[in-house]
Formats: sequence, C-alpha cells, structure tokens
Amino acid sequence: MDSSLRTAMKAVTWQVSGLLVMSVIGYVMTGSLETAGGFAFASAAIGTVSFFLHEKLWAKIKWGRSEMLQGAWLDEPALAQESAWTAAPSR
Repeated sequence: MDSSLRTAMKAVTWQVSGLLVMSVIGYVMTGSLETAGGFAFASAAIGTVSFFLHEKLWAKIKWGRSEMLQGAWLDEPALAQESAWTAAPSR
C-alpha cells in the first residue's frame, strides 16, 4: 500500500502532466495560450472532482475484493506472517 504522501505526489504529477498535454492540445486547436490554459485548468478541475467521486463510489462496491485482504496488506511483515497465503500447512 502506498503512503498518503506517495499517493498525493502521484496525483500531483498526474495532474501536471495532464495540464501540459491539455495545454498543448488547446493551443494547437485554438492558437491561443490563454484559451488553451483555460481548457487545461477546467479539465484538471473536472478530472479531479470526477476522480474523487469515482473513488468514493468504488469504495462502496464490494465486488472484486478478497475478504481476506480487506484492511490488511501482505507486504507488511507482521500481517504477511499471519496470512493464510504464507502460513505453513498444519499437520
């Protein structure tokens, strides 16, 4: 599981790359840096809100989750040792 700081940095770099791409596309289509910037910022704002709502919706959907892994991550040593995935078979 990523730390909150890592997740935030990934979101920021994703939005910056999106702003750059949308700015270039807007400029190519309109020839105006001002209009291109407006399109890029509007796209980033709409995309950020849409992503947030999308994540909240998916957080409520249980489909595709493994009950065993809900709330636990196997890359954490203490949990991995107790996991049925890594436990030795009992005899």
